[in-house]
Amino acid sequence: MSDSTTQLVTSSPRLRKLLSGADVDPPAALWPRIVAAHALQLQQRRRRRWFASLAAAACLLIAMVLLPRFIDRTPNAAQSVDWKSMAQQLELRLQDLDNAQMGQAASLLPEQADLEALDHCLQAAYDHAAGNAELMSLWQRRYALLNTLLTVRSQQQVVTRI
Repeated sequence: MSDSTTQLVTSSPRLRKLLSGADVDPPAALWPRIVAAHALQLQQRRRRRWFASLAAAACLLIAMVLLPRFIDRTPNAAQSVDWKSMAQQLELRLQDLDNAQMGQAASLLPEQADLEALDHCLQAAYDHAAGNAELMSLWQRRYALLNTLLTVRSQQQVVTRI
């Protein structure tokens, strides 16, 4: 065995372990093939690690580029408005106006029927676990209807249809 092959054999714990169990030392002509095979395995492992690292980096880069397109981090203006609380505030103002007018506008008018129909739609949406966008749309419509009713009743007009 030459000095370079001896150095390689002693520096590789796996090769040393493999050869330590052998009773017979391999022939000297076989050592260059053993060393070459071992070096080839090391080179293949390094190449596989390099390609795996490259693939992981490419996946990470693709995820960083594409993921923000699918995830909307900033709410748009329609989602940031709390239509539910605004509609509830208008409803309270409408009740105060009805109380101030001593029940004059408390009769069941067509706009009341529209409001009840919208309330049924809202309840149905909550019952079937509708998405946030659908609920916000319904609350926005309810707010608009209540705002119209409040405006009409404050001017003491009668609406036939909204």
